Amino acid sequence: MNYQDLIIHIGLVEKGNQADVKALLGHEVKVSIDSPRRWDIMRNHTATHLLHAALRKVLGEHVHQSGSYVGPDKLRFDFSHFKPMTPDEIAQVEKMVNETILEGKEVHTDPDVDIETAKKSGAMAIFGEKYGSKVRVVSVDDFSKELCGGTHVENVSQIGPFIITIETGIAAGIRRIEALTGRAALEKIQTQKATVNELSRIVNRPEEEIKKAVEELQERLNELQKENKKLKSEKFAGGSVSIGQETKIGSLTFRFHNFGNIETDEMAGWVDSGKSANTPVVTVALGNINGKATFMASSSATAKVDIGKFAKGLLSQFGGRGGGKENFAQGTVPADIQPDRFFKEFENKLKETLKV
Repeated sequence: MNYQDLIIHIGLVEKGNQADVKALLGHEVKVSIDSPRRWDIMRNHTATHLLHAALRKVLGEHVHQSGSYVGPDKLRFDFSHFKPMTPDEIAQVEKMVNETILEGKEVHTDPDVDIETAKKSGAMAIFGEKYGSKVRVVSVDDFSKELCGGTHVENVSQIGPFIITIETGIAAGIRRIEALTGRAALEKIQTQKATVNELSRIVNRPEEEIKKAVEELQERLNELQKENKKLKSEKFAGGSVSIGQETKIGSLTFRFHNFGNIETDEMAGWVDSGKSANTPVVTVALGNINGKATFMASSSATAKVDIGKFAKGLLSQFGGRGGGKENFAQGTVPADIQPDRFFKEFENKLKETLKV
């Protein structure tokens, strides 16, 4: 840190106690820079300047920095923008930064510039930041110019590859980009390459045909899912006696089943099959549809049971909700409902209603 024109280094004593530290007061201390870490930070810092400039060129001059993180692991840049960036805009920005890096332009630093002169020259300042009368200007040819006191590479070619990994919103009108440079970017590229190679092996197609292979597999999967859904619907709609249980209440057949996990149309198909019966039939089902405990019931025309009104009262008794029309009802029930008890009570209520 800088205090009254003195550069003060703050460190952490890993070994020793307070007395040991006091004994060292007034002594010279030899320090050294962690060069690999410093290089990673410099790459990310200079890349942040290039990113800022590229964003303004691609998205517009309304873009301004609203926050940032420059570390050895990655860079993070928050900026003003009114909507999410499109994939094409992200690609344009990434390409522009990488092309600038490939041009190998020098990074110029002018440590003693009058603040007003710097602003008139087009140097970008961080909104809300307080500056002295003299500022340090960091520029990359005519591509980027900012007020900055941080550490940078001497030439943009030292940044290495630049990869945008995340673009997201963090507040109204504020977007965030995270990116990698140098060694971290190379590791990311190697990981992605390994993934592509593995996918190529799995689909047994060359790299350039992976996308087409995945699309073909997805299309085939969709076809199989449709066929499977059709077969299930036909099975349930048929009202197969092999599904569920049934008992006689006088002349009425009471059919019931707890499906567990099931699709809406599958359960509805089985329940609906009872409506068209020529004999008195009441069909009741419980099932888990998209994580919700669900109830459905139907009655045939000859059953003489208004299943909508009948079900509404019974569901309320078990802590559920629902109702429906004369021949079809549906609703929800508590997740911990006991199916056997529910079906038995349904049967008993039917007996009372039919006076059997």
